[in-house]
Amino acid sequence: MKRKSIFTFLVITFCVVNVFATIDLVKYDASKGEYRRREDQRTYIVGKIINIAYELQHRPEGADAQDALFSKGRQGLKTSGDVVWTFVDNIKGQELQWNKDHLGKYIKIYGWVFHDAHYIEVDSYALDNVKYVWNDTTNTFEASFESEADAA
Repeated sequence: MKRKSIFTFLVITFCVVNVFATIDLVKYDASKGEYRRREDQRTYIVGKIINIAYELQHRPEGADAQDALFSKGRQGLKTSGDVVWTFVDNIKGQELQWNKDHLGKYIKIYGWVFHDAHYIEVDSYALDNVKYVWNDTTNTFEASFESEADAA
């Protein structure tokens, strides 16, 4: 009987500790578009905007990407080590996925990086020494001329 009550106590303690340990992970505000990711998890990632299908097709033993037929020129990010990243397909990611003016340019992206899936959720970005931040009123990225040191 004593073992059973000790075991029960340990199980309950373990469950309570787990609940309190994960409370911060499940807080989110859907009205801000924050789905289980935190502000302090944002990071920078730097690379070159590429056509994903073209990149995969032209690698040694490349993929049968059929760019024009299926991906229609969707763009991604190529970082050091030839690692290819895809942008999360949301309203902010659309700018970098489809804007052909960005193709071939080096970019610094600030956002959430999902390493296991090679996806980047864009929050803001810097291109040609101009920082672009999201405007919730116009639902577009707009040039911001404050320095990165001022923003920090």
